[in-house]
This record gives sequence, C-alpha cells and structure tokens, in this order.
Amino acid sequence: MLDIIELFKTYISKRFHYEDYELSETKLSIRTSSENQFRNEPFKLYVKGTDENNLNLLDARLEITLKSKRSSAYFAEHLFVPDTLLFLEQKLDTSDETEILIPNSTFAKANFEYEITVRMLTSDNQSIYKNKNIHFFHLKKELDIQLQADSLAFTFKENGKEKSKSVKVFTADKFGNRNKIYEGNTPYKTQISPHFSEYIIESDSLSKTIDLGAENSLLQCFSSRTHNAIKVTVDNPRKIPFTYYIYKKNNQKSRGYTKSLTFERKTKSNENYLVYLRYLWGGQIKEENYPIQYLDRLLNISVSQAKRVFPSQKTKIEVLVTDDKGKPVPNVDLTAYSMTQKFGYTPPSLPYFSKRKKKKNFINSFDTKNIRLAKTSSIDLDYRKWKKTACLDSIEYYKFIYPQDSIYKFAYPASDSITQFAPFVLKDGEFQAIHVIYVDYKPVYFSWSTNYQPYSFKIDSGFHQIKLRTAHREITLDSLYFEEGEKLIFSLNETINQPKIAIENLPDTLIRQEQNLLYRYIFPYRNNFYDDYSYLENNGNIQVLNMTGKGYNQQYLAGPVSGKLSFNLLTSSSVDFVHEPFFQYDISLQLAVCFPDCINTVSN
Repeated sequence: MLDIIELFKTYISKRFHYEDYELSETKLSIRTSSENQFRNEPFKLYVKGTDENNLNLLDARLEITLKSKRSSAYFAEHLFVPDTLLFLEQKLDTSDETEILIPNSTFAKANFEYEITVRMLTSDNQSIYKNKNIHFFHLKKELDIQLQADSLAFTFKENGKEKSKSVKVFTADKFGNRNKIYEGNTPYKTQISPHFSEYIIESDSLSKTIDLGAENSLLQCFSSRTHNAIKVTVDNPRKIPFTYYIYKKNNQKSRGYTKSLTFERKTKSNENYLVYLRYLWGGQIKEENYPIQYLDRLLNISVSQAKRVFPSQKTKIEVLVTDDKGKPVPNVDLTAYSMTQKFGYTPPSLPYFSKRKKKKNFINSFDTKNIRLAKTSSIDLDYRKWKKTACLDSIEYYKFIYPQDSIYKFAYPASDSITQFAPFVLKDGEFQAIHVIYVDYKPVYFSWSTNYQPYSFKIDSGFHQIKLRTAHREITLDSLYFEEGEKLIFSLNETINQPKIAIENLPDTLIRQEQNLLYRYIFPYRNNFYDDYSYLENNGNIQVLNMTGKGYNQQYLAGPVSGKLSFNLLTSSSVDFVHEPFFQYDISLQLAVCFPDCINTVSN
C-alpha cells in the first residue's frame, strides 16, 4: 500500500499555457476617398477582403447600405431625407481593392451625416461587417489654415474648392495680445513666427484658429556613433531658430544659435555625449535633451530574405551578425523563428551587459512644470491668536485683509494727479466680489461689464457717500473723505459695525428696485469694429471697449454710462450721441444705430 502512495507523489510542478489556433480568419477593410462628400463631386468607397496571409479572397461578395443619421442644415422649404439612401450588391475584386462610386444625385438638399455599412459574405458562410460615418454637404463654406513646413496657408473653401474671399488675419501671443497682419483676399500665405501662439482668420461670421502650441514643431535631432566618430544632425523643416549645446560627459564641445546644425567629430572616447536644444515654439520655450551613448558590445543583425513567401514554399534566409566596428562575429548563438502576423507578437528585448557610462551632471536646472504638489486641506488663519503670537497687526498686509471693525486706509499721491479710489470688502481674510459701486447714489462700476476696466475710480475731492453691492449685502459708507490728487485704497469687513456704516442683507440676484435703476446705465453693443482700438468717453471717464470678441452677433456690455457719449476709433474719427437706455447699439462712424433690446436679469 505504501508503494502505491509513493508512486503518485508530486516531485515537481509547473504551469504552462496551451493555445490552439485555426488559421482561417478573413479580414475586411474599407476606406473612402475623403471624410466629407460634397454635392456634384465624385466620391468613392474602396473595399478589400483578405485571408490570414493578407491575400485577396477569391469567392466573396459585398452588400453596401447607406443610412442617414443627423442633419445640420437644410436648403429647401420642404425637404425629405430618407432613412435608407442607397443599397448596392457587388462582387469583391480578386486582385485589388474593390472601387465603388457613391452617387449623390438623389441626396436631399441638406447637410447631414450618413453611415456606410459594408457586409462581406464568403462561400463558407462567413459574414463580416464594417461601418464608416461620412458627412455629406449640399453647401459648406469654411475658412481653412494649413501648416506647410515653415509657412501657413490661409484659404476659403466652398464645397471643398478654393475660392477668393475677403478676410482678415490676426496673430495672438500667450499674453492675449492680438495683431492684424493681413487684410485682403484669399489665398494668403505667410511665414511662421514661433513667437505667436495662435493665428486667426476671420471673414463675416466665419472664423478659424490654429494653435501652434498644439502642433508639432518637427524639430528633431538625429545622431550616429561609431568607435571613432560621432555625427549629430538637426532636422528643422519649420526653420525655427534654436540654441544648442553639445557635451562630452560634463565638458562642452560646441554651442551656438542657428536654424540648422551638422556636427561631426572624430573621437576615440567611449564617454557619453549629450545634445541640448532650446527654442521658442507657439509662444513657449521648449527644451529637449538627446543623450548619445556608445554601445561597444551591441551586436548588429542584418537579415536578407524574400519579401513574400507563399504557403508550402521553401526559401533561403541569410543572417549576418557584426560587432560595433562592422566586423563579422564568430561563434554566435542564433535563435531564429517565425510567426504569422495575426498573433501580433513582439520579440523580447535582450539585455545589454556592458558597463554603463556616466551621464552628464545637470546643475542650475530649475523646472516646476512636472512637480506634483501634495493636496492639503485649506486651513483658516486664526487671526486673533496669531495677531498676538506673531504680531500680525504690525504687518501692513494683515492690516489690509483683517480690518476688523475699522476701515483700513492707505493713500498716496496719484501719478496722474487724478483723485481716485479702490474699495475692497473682506470676510475672514478672503476677498468678496463687489458687483456694483455707487458714488453719491450713482453707479460707477459693474462687475458684469465685458469690456476691460482698471479697478480704480475717478472721484472729486471732498466728502462722498460710497455704496458697495456684494453678493449678499449692500454696504453704505456715509461721508468718506477723499484728498485731492491722491489715490485712496481702503478695505472693510463685510460685517463691520460702525455708526456711519449701514449694512443691508440682500438676495444674490438684483432686486426689482436695483434693476430699475442700474439697467438705465448699461450700454449693450455689437462689435462691428473688430480689433480696432476703440473707447467710449462719458463725463470725462474713458471705457476701452472689448477687443477680444470674434463674433458680430455676440452681445457685449459696457457701462455704467449716461447722458452724452463719444465713441472713438484710434484709426479714424469719432461720433457723438446721447445714450438711450434699454437699446443695443450698432456703431458706425456715420451714426450710432440702436435696436430695441430686452436685457436679461444680471446676477450677482
């Protein structure tokens, strides 16, 4: 009995994976002449069916169905877009791709998306499907920007064909500055400047922007290393100026500022080289490092074989192994094997046994772009505690953000001698948004204005009443004094308790009384002067109008304004008119046209 138990005892155990494949897979691929189809333009579908060896199938047939999906535009008063646009049956070409012409003569006068479904059937009852979505355009007008090596090409296309069109071309940098570089007809071509982050083309209601930072700079560094020489070449099709440094370990061997680079040098050293490139692209500094190692123990394998081998065919394959000096290596242990493409197999990488050389030591390198800061919860400052412990009340900044039950004031002579002020409301050291500022019951600032306004407000010297409307409160300061020619910066707590300061709690939307008063001072307008420098002058105050808008139909808001206004363009003259509330303005130099406008409720 013990002998039988000993017979079935496990002495060694190991797992292995067994797979069984049947090489009878068929593949279907489809492509089209383009992603978009235009009215009266030829459009072709290409279909190919292959076996597991990528050879064309000899006994397959096709069924092609076109079905409509979403529609985006219509060009007739009454229109019907059918569900099934087309159905075709055709034999598969046995020698090449099967070409199928998709006619659009029966398509409705609309812009819509449709789906192509291709079904391939073989003689052994296999059925394979492939789908592809296509956009059909009865009429499509678009502006296009093409990046071509070191230049940009701007065009206008109607149904995919280039046509002449009056346009404006602008550049923009990372600081939001826009500059018009061209006004005329398309096509237009200009050389790329790496200082700009965006190029914009506009015409009527059409516009298109290309973000250079999102595009590839195409600047690449190529190197080769042998036992006695090194060669470095920089490929720079966009002709971007760059600074380069070439080091052997920590010793600088070459440097310069150029648009092209070819560096060759004889060397017997096995030390590592490093190429460092720095350049400007899309308005941002780019830095790239290219280490160049000499792998003296790396073997080179070259294989000579036929490009195509058919099943059951015998072929001769020659393998040559050389060392780093190009000499054949004797007594090499080779393992050769082949696998069918369907497995998607990647051979393992072999280890490199030579001793690694030391790399360059980087010093004075500062970069915070990839640093991840640990997330910490926000901790409120216990001002009363630290006021005594750290004497925070002796620091001007903490006096400003923790005014307690007093008004913090700081005044200094204004460089332009204009009496002005800037108010701030705080809660537990955090700034609270001020949405409306009144001086003697008249508004001087709206937070919802879309035009740029410096946060400093002109005022006559002497005593004035100041009212501040925040999200939930209205704070009224009675008899605040302003010294002539000085700028006064003051802050106060939103719950300040003083005899001459009144605080009223309000909802976070403007109440009816506020709407009736404030809407009379709002100046809605449409930007039909685009990027020309423009401004409104009202009662001695200047308001620069919005210059970042791209759409004529978009509504912009300026204000507060009242009474007589003067609209000015720096590139030409001005026009004067009287502000009428509850109208939207379309301004030209000949007249100011106002259209009835229903202003939506402005929320705090």
